[in-house]
Amino acid sequence: MTIDHVEIFRIMADPATGRAVRAAAEAALEDGSDTPIRYFIDVGHYEV
Repeated sequence: MTIDHVEIFRIMADPATGRAVRAAAEAALEDGSDTPIRYFIDVGHYEV
């Protein structure tokens, strides 16, 4: 587990995080490669 994974889990644990953001986070984690995970942290969770 990397610091990026921890950041995604932190975002998902926030009670204010909506369903769409959770779904995008799960998709990034399921992909398993670094690019979607980093994209979600840098850009994705703001766009959803």
